[in-house]
Amino acid sequence: MRLALSLSIALSIAAPAYAQSATEATLGLAIAKVCANEAGFNSPADCDLIWQAIQNGATPPRDGRVLRAQLAWLRAHSRRVLGTRRCLRGNCLWSRNLRRSSRAPEGWPASARWRPEAWAAMLAQADAMVAGTRSVQACEGRPITWGGSMDRAGAIRRGLVALACTQTRNVGYASPRRLAWRVRVVRSSRRTTSTSTPTAP
Repeated sequence: MRLALSLSIALSIAAPAYAQSATEATLGLAIAKVCANEAGFNSPADCDLIWQAIQNGATPPRDGRVLRAQLAWLRAHSRRVLGTRRCLRGNCLWSRNLRRSSRAPEGWPASARWRPEAWAAMLAQADAMVAGTRSVQACEGRPITWGGSMDRAGAIRRGLVALACTQTRNVGYASPRRLAWRVRVVRSSRRTTSTSTPTAP
């Protein structure tokens, strides 16, 4: 029974239920690695927050290669996890080594139990978000980054605004300029609606 379960987990990690392009597979794995690094394996809401930030933060490319732009943004945002900056301590010691495999990554703490089923579920969530079959708004507004309690002071110094989020371990932050733009759009649309829609007697 245990062997069958292990085989099932290994297959689910290696082969999603739908066909993926190489870029989709790479982006899905990158998102899952960052999710695991930021919130462990038991917080799907944090993955939703990270995906929101990716979608809001990545500049839409003129060539239409949206997934490539999103992957580039995430790599620049999470350099210790995705391997472009040296990692000296913390979760990135193992999260950067996660693969589409049921095996524990290199650097995984010997004192912690590795749960391949949790990693498989996180990969499945990330792949679903990339494929467009999962779309959950973890935070109100348009987060462009996230952070834990240790990041709050730095976010405030940068002028970012904390957003209301649901069931996340991290806080989503938005740019005040984007918030101001949204307020102007809402107010403008309300004025347009009030002048163009006749009131009932």
